[in-house]
Amino acid sequence: MFYAIHRTIKFTLFCCALWVVWKAYEHRQVVEPAFIWYDVWDNGGFDEKPMPKISGHVEKVLSSQTFILTKTNSVRYNVRLMGLRDPSKDLSLESLEREKKRREGLRDLIEGKDVSLNLAYENFNNIGGIVFLNSTNINACLIQQHLAFTDKELVKGFSKEIQYQMLWSKRHHATNY
Repeated sequence: MFYAIHRTIKFTLFCCALWVVWKAYEHRQVVEPAFIWYDVWDNGGFDEKPMPKISGHVEKVLSSQTFILTKTNSVRYNVRLMGLRDPSKDLSLESLEREKKRREGLRDLIEGKDVSLNLAYENFNNIGGIVFLNSTNINACLIQQHLAFTDKELVKGFSKEIQYQMLWSKRHHATNY
C-alpha cells in the first residue's frame, strides 16, 4: 500500500513540474528582454560611449544599404547603414528582385526626409552608422520588416540602446515578408 501511495505522489509531483515548465514556456516572452540584454552585455554594449551625431537631408537612396546625405552646409556624404549583413553577391534574378525590394523599402522610409545619423565610421565623404528618423531607428526597422539582417557580432561596438533595438528587431520579424 505504501509503495502505491509513494508512486502516486511521485507521479503527481512530476505532472506538477511538467505543468510549471509548460506555463513558463507559454509565457517565455516575459523573460525575452533578459536574453537580449544578456547579448548586449556579452557584446560589451554597457561600456560603449555615445556615438557622434550628424543630421541632414536624404537626397537619394543608392542601394538597400547606402544613400546620399546632404548636410545643411551643402556637404554631401555617401552613407552606409551599419550593423547589417552585406547584401548577397548572387546575381540570380531572385536575389536581384529581393535587392530591388529592399532598396524600395529604404527609399519609402527615408528618401527626401531629414534624418540624424549616429556615426560609426568616417572616411573622407564616406560615413556609416545608425540612421534615425524622428527617433525611430531605421536600421532596426529594416530588420524588423525582414528587409535587412543582422547578428550579434555586427552590432558590437554600438551603444547598449542601439544594440538592444537591433537585436530585439532580429527576434521580432514581421511575418508578412
